[in-house]
Amino acid sequence: MKESHKNMEIDDEEEFDLDLKEILLIFWKSRVIIIAVTSLFTVGSIIYSLTQPNTYTSESIVTAVNDQAGGKVSQGVNSLMKLATGAGLGGVGGGMGAGDKAVTTIESREFFKHLLDNYEFVGKHFIAFEKFDHSSQASIFDQNIYDDESKSWLDTKPSYLELYNDYGDMVSAEYRISKGTIELSVEHESPIFAYDFLTLIIQEVNNLRRKKDLSQSSKALEYLYLEATKNNLTVIQQSISQMITAQLGTQMLAKIKPEYMIQTFDKPFIPIEKSGPARLFITILGTILGMVLSLSFVIINYFLKENK
Repeated sequence: MKESHKNMEIDDEEEFDLDLKEILLIFWKSRVIIIAVTSLFTVGSIIYSLTQPNTYTSESIVTAVNDQAGGKVSQGVNSLMKLATGAGLGGVGGGMGAGDKAVTTIESREFFKHLLDNYEFVGKHFIAFEKFDHSSQASIFDQNIYDDESKSWLDTKPSYLELYNDYGDMVSAEYRISKGTIELSVEHESPIFAYDFLTLIIQEVNNLRRKKDLSQSSKALEYLYLEATKNNLTVIQQSISQMITAQLGTQMLAKIKPEYMIQTFDKPFIPIEKSGPARLFITILGTILGMVLSLSFVIINYFLKENK
């Protein structure tokens, strides 16, 4: 039995050696095809990589401001409900943190729509951008879509939903929970636009949150002042007074703090060195793909002939 088992192992090894030698011989006989196809893919990948325009990435690191106003409002409302009903209701759930809120805002369709509708240079770069002129350091636009002299659109603008995927590819927002920071970046063929757009994103995240909080705070104050005239209970009056003070504090912070929702830790910059494309990687990948396809073709072609 042992000798039989050893003989089987020897036969398997010999068969493997024969198969390997046979495959190598097949490759050697078809070396012209393999070299030609691999070379073709290599040259093609080089040409493709060279035709791709350089892209530049502007980056920034920001920190999210704690959502203190929202917490005070929730606590005040719960206190008022407890006093008014005696029900002893628990607090409102914490919900999304300040960092997650900032990232969600930046990635939202509504935020992109706001940027597109309110800033002409954003629409120009998403819809009519043609190339970046390094000599003049200016963007060049398709004159069939946008007339730069008259500042007018010559073609129907696509909807923000059609452009949203481009926005997602261009803009990156990643919240690092362990560090408490948000890493923002914008990649574009124009280093100037990458910087300007990232700066605008940070500015508008703060402006929109400020506008929303001021609106909500004004409505809350209007309601609280009305409730103060209706209730004569001292404990309720004290609770309302505390909430009014909190709302007035929210309005003060919203009006005096330029960086209201996110604070810049590392400011955006105009990139000098390109971030893409990875031409060497594209060339290597094209070469490997060409080699795999050529070897596969040779093997398949050989077995098809053998089975005829």
